[in-house]
Parts: sequence; C-alpha cells; structure tokens
Amino acid sequence: MKHLKKFEQLNITTSVSPNFWEMVEIADWKSVIEGYRDNPTINDTHRDFYKKAQERVYLRYDYPQIKKFETECRLLYNLLQEYFKPVWLDEANNAVMPSDDGYWDLVCSVIGLGEKFVESCINNTDLFVDMAKNDYYAENFYYLLQIGEKKYVEIRSSIDPYYNDMKKYNV
Repeated sequence: MKHLKKFEQLNITTSVSPNFWEMVEIADWKSVIEGYRDNPTINDTHRDFYKKAQERVYLRYDYPQIKKFETECRLLYNLLQEYFKPVWLDEANNAVMPSDDGYWDLVCSVIGLGEKFVESCINNTDLFVDMAKNDYYAENFYYLLQIGEKKYVEIRSSIDPYYNDMKKYNV
C-alpha cells in the first residue's frame, strides 16, 4: 500500500469550522454506535439512539447552521473517503471491509467520533480497520445533517414547545 498522508497534510482543520467539531461533540455519535451495538434489533429502542442525537443537535442549532454543517461534513467525508480508499481496497482487509454503502457509514462514523478520533485514524489506519473489523460504526452520522427544512421544523417543534412561538415572533 502506498504511503498515506498524515493529518496535517490533509488540511482537515481548514475544511471545517470549530463550530462543526462542537456540533459533533454535542451529537455524541459514540452513544449511537454503542446503543445500536447493545440493541441490534431494529425497534423503537434501537431508533431512539439516533433520535436523541438529532434532538441534541437540533435543540442547539438552527436550520441554516445545520445546512452549513451538512456542507462541511460532505467536504470532510470526500477528503476522508478518498484518503481511506487504499485501506478499504487493500486485499489484506477484504474480509473486514464493508460494502460501498457500509464504507459510507464507516467513514461518516469516523467523523461522528470527533476531530481527535479522525486525526488518530489518519495517523494510524489500523484504527480504521479495527472499526470495520468490529462493526464499530452506525448508519449514518451525515443523515443528522441531511434534512429538509420542513422535517427540521417538525422535529424541532416536537422537542421544543417554544420553537413555533420563537419563529412566529422572529425571536
């Protein structure tokens, strides 16, 4: 496998804002991954982990901020999916690497685990491989940010009883 660039060489810190990483911490994607692992049957309990991450993020950020984060996440994903591609395609990793769709989830989970974890995976790709090997990822951090305004308002209104009043009075 060719030598991969180190974290500093990828310009990741200039690809996203400090607010993006703050949002990632608030989302607490680790709790989603671990909740899914502990409750693999897809039911209300399983879905609740993702819903709680949505609520944490949507209560803190308005819709334009969410859309900005979506753009930043996509840019970061593009950098990382290209960066990890040689690892993903390496024949030695064939038995553990997910399909195309799973690769998307895996890379987005790396992002969802935060800036320090992204840096660790870049500087030690064995961490990335271990995530794949141990199914330590979930579908899909990016989906928290890929939301239409109508759905955002619906969710935000359901968790914040004052949201509609604030919108109505432009507060």
